[in-house]
Amino acid sequence: MANYDLNKFKAWIKVTIDNIENAVKETDEMQTAFNSEYVNKFKLAYDSILNAAAESAVKLYFNNELKEFKPFYESLGLKINEKKIELAKRKKELEVQLNKTEDQIKSIKDVNLEFVQRLKKLNPKLNEQEEFQKITVSRHEGAAITLKNNIESLSKGLGFITNFFTLLQLKANLKKEIGILKNEKTKLKKIRNEYFEFKSEADNSAGDIEKHYAAAAAIRQKLSLLQNAFETTCTLESAINILEEASQETLSPLIPKIPQITEILKLRNLKKDFEKSLKVVSEEIGFLNGIKSSFQNLSKTADSLLTQYNQYSSYLKPINFNISDKCEKFSDSFKTFACKIVDDAKLSKTPADFLKITEPFQTELLNENIVKSVFDEIARSIKTATAAWK
Repeated sequence: MANYDLNKFKAWIKVTIDNIENAVKETDEMQTAFNSEYVNKFKLAYDSILNAAAESAVKLYFNNELKEFKPFYESLGLKINEKKIELAKRKKELEVQLNKTEDQIKSIKDVNLEFVQRLKKLNPKLNEQEEFQKITVSRHEGAAITLKNNIESLSKGLGFITNFFTLLQLKANLKKEIGILKNEKTKLKKIRNEYFEFKSEADNSAGDIEKHYAAAAAIRQKLSLLQNAFETTCTLESAINILEEASQETLSPLIPKIPQITEILKLRNLKKDFEKSLKVVSEEIGFLNGIKSSFQNLSKTADSLLTQYNQYSSYLKPINFNISDKCEKFSDSFKTFACKIVDDAKLSKTPADFLKITEPFQTELLNENIVKSVFDEIARSIKTATAAWK
């Protein structure tokens, strides 16, 4: 157990926060590396092999060549029946979605047409107003320049004395002219803004139409596949599910017919490790940031206690905090963990190794009971220490 005065207690909290931030940084980098390795490399290759195997299974199924492989054939049949219900529901949802999107397109097109028609009427009117306003602004600019030149001319030499009253009047006129000029420029800006704001709304409306057209096209493509190749789609998706889920004993007999199964059996556990690792790093980042926030609150508490002590040190006793070995270990563990996952380039290729590293870290530290017990201990230590001030 460590015994810290206020300053050392503050320093211990800061070190802990630094350790957590380092762990967050390394976990962030680990997440980025996993995403890159899994999405950009592994999944592309895996999906390609899986789809090729599933297509072969579909051909065999429709050619009645799968019946001799009874476990696989029966599993596929059951899955197809489930998939038919699922895809029928999906088809209905797509039909509703398409109708809704087409209604939205019609509504937006009507609004856009109104914008275009109004813009055609508004454009010449605003152009005329802008040209008139530009002339007005130019006239007042010229008047202001003339007044300014006259003032400068009459102020030369002793003119600022001999022409004193004239200059006063000219300066008053200039001030008035500048005020008018600002007002007329504001009007000009307002005319221009009115046009650009209206045009921007029309452009946004046109952009919305394009987005909805693209969305409708995507829905139609999915719907067309289900309408025109329902049975094939059911069988293909079912085959993919079976190839990913069935036991090695069920799949291995099919290797002579579907050689990609050998590779799938090797890769699908790796896929599960990738998916689990991505889930784990995401959870860790959230948990670590939560713990960091709690230590930052402790830091504010320590700052407040130190401020009070410095202000009233004449009658407040120095206080000490007992920090248990468990809390010390908790603080150090974040640094230890960060060091273990620093090689994200290597670990991102072997997610099973990452899971081996992170499992004890999660079991021993990143669980609610342990975190709560650590903060409860620190809270008791603060309460016990500050009791001397009451």
